[in-house]
Amino acid sequence: METKTKFLFWLALAASLAGCAAERASIQRPGLRGPSHRLAVLPFESANPYIPGAVLGDYFTVSILQNLDDVDVIERKDLMKVLQEQKLSLSGVIRPEKCLAIGSILGVDAVIVGFVQTLETIQSASGAISVTVKMVDVATGKVLWADREKISHATWSAREVPEVAAIIMEKAAEKMVKKMAGRLPPRSELTAGLADELIRTAAPKIAQSRWTGGRHER
Repeated sequence: METKTKFLFWLALAASLAGCAAERASIQRPGLRGPSHRLAVLPFESANPYIPGAVLGDYFTVSILQNLDDVDVIERKDLMKVLQEQKLSLSGVIRPEKCLAIGSILGVDAVIVGFVQTLETIQSASGAISVTVKMVDVATGKVLWADREKISHATWSAREVPEVAAIIMEKAAEKMVKKMAGRLPPRSELTAGLADELIRTAAPKIAQSRWTGGRHER
């Protein structure tokens, strides 16, 4: 009976923590609908001077808000403010442990990370890049969605190089975010991740307790 009671205690605690996680995610932005997902788009890693990682991240943020329902995205200025307060840098943000730590501090369900590879030098009439994007569940570290796209642009009329770069970034964000639609699991699955993790870590402790000959042993 005592073992069963302990198991029920851990289960109740896990459910309670999951509820707290859901509440934390919903109260930080007043007026959000209950089922809204909270995402953070972290600045992409990019060595291309015409494709700044932070700017490409902003294009993704705008496209997500325009194309996905029930999604709230943390603005970059709020993201940077939190990172400065926590004395965290964005270097190596694409590494799983780094992006999960930042996501947990921000109180989001998932983070979007990505990097850019230059395939064709961006010039006045053309250019091409490869963009890799991942959406990672903050509670479990599971990759919920990933994609890699080649984005190119060519025109007969010459433009300023920054303008060509802006067109490429906008095309990348719009194309990839539309593919992201429908890949977000029900929000209950995201917030349940914390409960699942607690149960997983508590299970060995519960298993150590057993009844032998009417006596409870540890």
